[in-house]
Amino acid sequence: MKESEVYNFDVFSVHTRTVNTAAGTPAKFHTLKCPNWVNAIVFTSDNLLALVKQYRHGIDDYTIEFPGGLIEQGSLPLDAIKQEVVEETGLISEHWSDICCYRPNAALQDNLCYTFACHSARNVGAHPEVGSELILTDLTAFKQRWRPLLVMHSLMATSMFLSLDYDGDVRLKELLNLFFRDL
Repeated sequence: MKESEVYNFDVFSVHTRTVNTAAGTPAKFHTLKCPNWVNAIVFTSDNLLALVKQYRHGIDDYTIEFPGGLIEQGSLPLDAIKQEVVEETGLISEHWSDICCYRPNAALQDNLCYTFACHSARNVGAHPEVGSELILTDLTAFKQRWRPLLVMHSLMATSMFLSLDYDGDVRLKELLNLFFRDL
């Protein structure tokens, strides 16, 4: 196998990989080298779900997401998500649970996405970074207004699906029941 970097951008690099097929002939494939990602399902001390509205250049529109982002090289996933939650929502918490880890697109990318649950988050006077709008919602409003938008984002839907096995929080179970009912 031979691999070389073709382009390097800030958030990913494109690589060309030449491999021998099962028939013994060489074939060229392109892959993306990406940093790992992290997101969190955040509940406040008032039992509200924290979502973030952000502009996404890939679709030239706004999305509704869980707080999250890239994991800087050398950072641990939990440290990265704590920082992302503060930056995007202004919330902090000492109560975190590791939910799941998955490959967002193994056909093209080499990275992982880690999902955490955050409990009893509270604002300590911090403000979300420019470009992030914090949305605090109860579960009824989530189902009526925000669920359809979250379903459209595959990382959010995958994180929710893989959270089904998590037994650590009644609020998360309620959220999952609302999320997957009537899909």
